[in-house]
Amino acid sequence: MSTARGRQMRTLAMVYGQILTISVVAELSEDSQAGPSEIFFSVVLTMVVFWLAHVYAEAVAVRLDRPEPLTWREVQAIMGEEWPMMRATIPPLLALALAWAGVVSERSGINLAMALGIVALLGWGWVIARRSNLSGLGTVGSVAVNGLFGLAIVALKIIVH
Repeated sequence: MSTARGRQMRTLAMVYGQILTISVVAELSEDSQAGPSEIFFSVVLTMVVFWLAHVYAEAVAVRLDRPEPLTWREVQAIMGEEWPMMRATIPPLLALALAWAGVVSERSGINLAMALGIVALLGWGWVIARRSNLSGLGTVGSVAVNGLFGLAIVALKIIVH
């Protein structure tokens, strides 16, 4: 895979992982029975399932373009390309772990987990703006659009519940 295409795929996986993580935390935070440990494990299990689904889908897509089966090395490469989806969960999971360990309150850990995901999306907005050589106003717009996407997930959680 070309360097630019590889970077795009890693970025796609990372952003998707952040959005999915925020969504799972936001949804489960409304369940009064779900504490930080349950949310932690739900995020991990959800992300593993989605990561495997992405690996499988990519492997199927690659396999359809050729007559021979994929090698284990090629499957490992696909797994690596999709791994940023799992890495995106690390900061929110650390926040949930702090709440689980009692270092911060449950609510603080959950809110911090969602905030870290939103901050990451804001960061992607900034990266996009810098790479696109946007003006100051363009940068603010790029950051705002990306951050608003994360906030929209949290807002939908509030509206639905």
